[in-house]
Amino acid sequence: MNDFNFSSDSSLPAAKPASRWKKATLAGILSLLIPGMGQLVNRQPRKALVLGLMMYAFRLLQVHTHWMLAFGAMVVMIAAALAAQLAVAAEAVYSAGKGKKEETAIPLAKVSYAVIAILLLAGVIFPTAGQAIRDSGFGAFRVASASMCPTACEGERVVANRKAYQSAEPQRGDVILASREPGNGPSLKRLIGLPGDVITQGPEGAVLVNGAAFHPPEPCGKPIWKGPSPPTCPMCGTVTVKPGEYFVVGDDLGNSFDSRYKEFGPVRRDMLAGKVLFIYWLASRSRIGCNVK
Repeated sequence: MNDFNFSSDSSLPAAKPASRWKKATLAGILSLLIPGMGQLVNRQPRKALVLGLMMYAFRLLQVHTHWMLAFGAMVVMIAAALAAQLAVAAEAVYSAGKGKKEETAIPLAKVSYAVIAILLLAGVIFPTAGQAIRDSGFGAFRVASASMCPTACEGERVVANRKAYQSAEPQRGDVILASREPGNGPSLKRLIGLPGDVITQGPEGAVLVNGAAFHPPEPCGKPIWKGPSPPTCPMCGTVTVKPGEYFVVGDDLGNSFDSRYKEFGPVRRDMLAGKVLFIYWLASRSRIGCNVK
């Protein structure tokens, strides 16, 4: 009497789900790293190519538009990019986990798969992060001193348009980045004197521009600030701003090393490294998204 009943297919149903979810995990991880690669693993080359091209087009949109130079648009753009990346990975996991049908064969399959894989990889690598930053003009910086407080205080993070002065003239009142010494980070200052302006020292440390006292705009939000520093009078006499140069100061005049000092001097046009736009992060979070005016 035979007490055992063997079936040649008895082990297959238990093995298939485990193997399927291993593939799903691999597909999800690959698509997180390289959008579309998970779909390629799932033998869905057409879907892989379409999704990869869509994600690449989204990256180009980030690089070649000014959307990242406004706080609200930057937040939306970053959130959309993360959501799209997760959606592509989730689709790869779902298709593999549910055992979705493979796409119909494509001509020269081995060559075609290799070409698609190379295109997907190239879409992630190029443009590089450095190229993307240079092309967009987007720059993120940490405020290194309190000289511009309360407009932008030490430790706050700001976004600047590093290409702002490639196609536009600096304007009086702009908060600028000035690169004065190679190898050192840019200084954050307010441009108050244009070529031809006459700058003089007023009473109690005030600065006069063409006879009118300089007053920075009211700050956005509630900065962590102890109040203005005691005024100083570093200037002697009158300064007329030369062509191609700009007179810059910190909003906290009593705590700023700027164009009033001979050692600092005026800033040339080629030293202007960008225009500061908004605060994107700080410890207290109370001024996140404030425009820098």
